Amino acid sequence: MKKLLVLISTTLMLLSCTPTEKLSFNEMVALSQEEALSITPLANFYESSATKNENGIKSVFQGVENSTILVAVIATGEVTSEVVDSPFLDDLVIQLPVRITLEEAEQLLLDAGYGTGVEGVADWSIVVLRRPLGPEETPALYIFTTSKGYVNVNTITGVVSPAYDTVDDCPCAWSDCLCITDNQ
Repeated sequence: MKKLLVLISTTLMLLSCTPTEKLSFNEMVALSQEEALSITPLANFYESSATKNENGIKSVFQGVENSTILVAVIATGEVTSEVVDSPFLDDLVIQLPVRITLEEAEQLLLDAGYGTGVEGVADWSIVVLRRPLGPEETPALYIFTTSKGYVNVNTITGVVSPAYDTVDDCPCAWSDCLCITDNQ
């Protein structure tokens, strides 16, 4: 009986020490930055992406000597990383932290009419925090994949605007281009 009580007590203690709250998107971004900076203090943030359930993120950092640091963080705080011996050329560097959290950006998206029809639920499936290369310099954007196409939320002004969602509408010459509208 004593062994059973010790086992139950130990199990309860271990369960009480396990974190039950999951990290937010921005907390996971901060954790990914800590990991990248532990690899090299010269690491620069490029982008992070997540699905709507936000069980984890994938981040990309500029490393040293044309390397790229890939960091994955799950919502419980577990971190994995990898250094790739080639540069990442799709984005401009973002200075962290950004002014608007994902939760604030999601509310702005909802306020702009991108709802699912369910009270308080924004219409998106994937989000990427990035500063895309383009003909015009832009601030960091939360780029949401919605049922109506891509929608940007400016992390400085909070302006919500649709992005071009087809190559035909886009002045870029390549097929994977994500164009940014002029009203940002």
